[in-house]
Amino acid sequence: MLAALASHRTLQLYHQTANPALYLLHCLAATIVALILSLTIGFIAGSEPDNDMADSAPLASMLPWPAAAFVWTLVDLAVCKWAALHPVASIVMGTFNVLGYLVLGALGVALFSWDNIAWIPGAWQLLAAVPYAVYLYIGVRAFRAGKKAAKSEPLVGVLDNSV
Repeated sequence: MLAALASHRTLQLYHQTANPALYLLHCLAATIVALILSLTIGFIAGSEPDNDMADSAPLASMLPWPAAAFVWTLVDLAVCKWAALHPVASIVMGTFNVLGYLVLGALGVALFSWDNIAWIPGAWQLLAAVPYAVYLYIGVRAFRAGKKAAKSEPLVGVLDNSV
């Protein structure tokens, strides 16, 4: 059932190195948890009486990247299922999401004091960068396999014609 999440064209582009849809599901799960934590704790930390920032500052600092990553991951899952997801698209998506989660996760941990729970979404965002890093690695591996296959195709063609 999970193998049917990727189209045949996507699997051809990945040269049977991996099924990108399976890795996207892990990314989607981490992003959903980051969204839930950011929304919940953003509203809790924003409504605290000792909040020295604006009421929406915790939410505005925690929420942008998980929301963007959620939409981007859903789009990539749709492209993977009904079109052809190229490994370069995986590399671009993985790079931006890893960097976004690392930067905003570090800011989320650094902006809030450790005596309340407001730093937890930042810490989870740092952890959510891990499945995207693995997805980035899968994209790079598939891209390299495609380059090797492109180099060997003329050689195989010469050998096939000589027989």
